[in-house]
Amino acid sequence: MNSLFRSAPPHPLVKGDTIGVCAPSSIFDKTLLMKGVKKMEDLGFNIYIPEAVYSRKRYMAGDDAVRTRVINELFADPSVKGIVCARGGFGAIRLLEYLDFDLISSNPKVFVGFSDITALLCAFSLKVPFHLFHGPVLTSMAVACDKTMNSLYEHLTWSPESVCSDIGVSQQNGECQEIGGCQEIGGCQEIGGCQEIGGCQEIGECQEIGESQMIGGCQKIGDCPEISVSCDPLSVVLRHGKVTGRLTGGNLATLCHLIGTPFQPDFRESILFLEDIGEQPYKIDRMLSHMKLASLFDGVRGVILGSFEKCGISGKKKEADRFNSCVNVSSSCYERPEDSDEYLIHEIFMEIFDSHDVPVMTGFPSGHGDVNCTMRFSAEVIMDTTTRSLRWPADTSYIKINRHG
Repeated sequence: MNSLFRSAPPHPLVKGDTIGVCAPSSIFDKTLLMKGVKKMEDLGFNIYIPEAVYSRKRYMAGDDAVRTRVINELFADPSVKGIVCARGGFGAIRLLEYLDFDLISSNPKVFVGFSDITALLCAFSLKVPFHLFHGPVLTSMAVACDKTMNSLYEHLTWSPESVCSDIGVSQQNGECQEIGGCQEIGGCQEIGGCQEIGGCQEIGECQEIGESQMIGGCQKIGDCPEISVSCDPLSVVLRHGKVTGRLTGGNLATLCHLIGTPFQPDFRESILFLEDIGEQPYKIDRMLSHMKLASLFDGVRGVILGSFEKCGISGKKKEADRFNSCVNVSSSCYERPEDSDEYLIHEIFMEIFDSHDVPVMTGFPSGHGDVNCTMRFSAEVIMDTTTRSLRWPADTSYIKINRHG
């Protein structure tokens, strides 16, 4: 049975709000945790750490009952406005049968995590009517660059009433560069100038109102503020297109392990985001083939690849240029050099999605890479391979999602 699933933004956070910490997965380094806490405090938030998160059982942060209780209690606590995970690793999948989804659904809050936390993001996306946040965990925040933290702050505090803020991110010489912000004023002006830097733009500030316009990479559409994240300059477009859908996905291996469970992901009408770390190309191939045979990709509207760290990909511009010279890439368009497997995973994705005829884009700065931009899951987004970006429009009060019920 299909039903209309309404997914609304949770209340945006403001400075001074309390964010609770849960540990659904592996044990963690306390020093790294506290460095991450300091990063969040520097953003203006108060951090509450339940004592139970320091529990241990084997390789997990306590037994299943303890880890589940912390999550349920944080959602039930009215003084806690948001929840962030301590670490990924392994263990979140063990909690799915014990979580109180009625309680969680009745108390919509910001919830942030990635990697193994994908199990929770996927389960929540099936059970709760609010947006979720694929973003850094506290231990990864300990070493996160400013752009990762700025992206997190922008998403957690963004609302349709907020001033337009574009947080497009690219990489220049191994460092994060920020595309400046937009502010609404009486007319359209450019301040500080826009300069071309190695294929992307660094902007002092630009300000605009009125109809949809693009000024030096900074966008404001009418009176509706939006946020966006852009791919890095060496990103590869495997198939071009512009589509709208709900954003979902996460860690590839974790999603694959949910097949056949009551929490099997539903990617229909979605923009599917995937990332992973430390998986050899043949394992990526096997997981994608498994998901395709299970019909999980039926109805997908677009595919975005995040970082695939230590999975055989590197970022040589000449290889990106070879891909991007193909307007509508088919599996026969790209010939991988015999002595290199640098884009082998891209080739695998091309083969898997060749029959689906949907846009496929790589190089998205989210996942286990140096930059981990936050993304709003279960929300409507616009995927555009021309600008190589995802855009969250302001009008995301609800989206239509087909569900099994």
